[in-house]
Amino acid sequence: MRVKMKSLKFKILGHSVIFLSLLTFFYSSEAEANCVVQNTNANLGTYPSTQVENGQVESTPFSSGLNCTGLATVTSATYLKYVVNNVSSSLVNINDPQKTIPLEVYERFTTSFTNDGTPVRVTNSYTESIKAITLLSLFFGPDGNLSMFATVPVQGTKIVPGTYRGTLTITWFYSIPALAILGLGNFYESPGFDRPLLGIGDPEWGSGITSTMTIELTVDRDCSLLVTPINFGTAPFAQKFNPVTNTLQIRCSAGTPYSVGLSNGSSGVAPRTMINQTDSSKKLAYEIYKANTIERWGNLGSERWHSDDATRNSEVYDGSTYQEYDATAKILDSNSNALPSGTYKDNVIVEVEF
Repeated sequence: MRVKMKSLKFKILGHSVIFLSLLTFFYSSEAEANCVVQNTNANLGTYPSTQVENGQVESTPFSSGLNCTGLATVTSATYLKYVVNNVSSSLVNINDPQKTIPLEVYERFTTSFTNDGTPVRVTNSYTESIKAITLLSLFFGPDGNLSMFATVPVQGTKIVPGTYRGTLTITWFYSIPALAILGLGNFYESPGFDRPLLGIGDPEWGSGITSTMTIELTVDRDCSLLVTPINFGTAPFAQKFNPVTNTLQIRCSAGTPYSVGLSNGSSGVAPRTMINQTDSSKKLAYEIYKANTIERWGNLGSERWHSDDATRNSEVYDGSTYQEYDATAKILDSNSNALPSGTYKDNVIVEVEF
């Protein structure tokens, strides 16, 4: 940043007095103004893989690298231009560079919208040049930052969870009044900038200052479950209920093996029990077994069921295919035939662990 003072000599004393009084007025409002170009980091946040795949990611505003504070309306023009040297079209997985996520970066300036209100997308070699009396409407980001935002479009493939990064490199050119009137006074300027006298004509933009931003997005593992209730039907006695089979379907993020457990139900202990809906003291014991075995399906240790051993589609981790788990539910022979009639229910929680 460079602060430049431009002055003009007056031969008539009265004009000199007027000029100094106007400078005093603007000094009181502009004394704290400052502009800084700096490298920044934009963390877009953490999202489950399904949300990223569906294009449901839009960041909050983040600094694009230029920060100006203490601005106020003045009668000297402000010049601002930036050139995008490079912006990543994709975010790259830091552990597997072959895995990428498309990225789109947009301006968030009030002037940078198309006629239909669509924000302007920033791409390689994109240039924005602005001349204005004030930039108050542009520096509305956090701490006076010139803000941008990023989105992730709908994906055509499944995304492997992890941390993804990209970069945005911009060269800034600017001349912003700090204490000035009619193009005369102090200005915060990038290297080599030369203002046209009284704002007439085009400026010499100079070499500018370059900032580099790291853009980061974290994708969390996620799962989708398809569950249907287990219904034993109706029988006159506890021992007359037949075993029933059921299939649980689970699909997790690409490249994500997991294990799945079933809770002990409302009682919290084994064996599981269903409770009479009109008399909670009456309980019907039952169990759930893996496939057609007598191996209990629980939620601890070996009772859990690993995705590598699923009934169907085991070890298929493409993020699209459901693993299927066949289960057999059985009313236990230990139940008394003297249990009263009624509806018995239990709630079992399916727990997926990555």
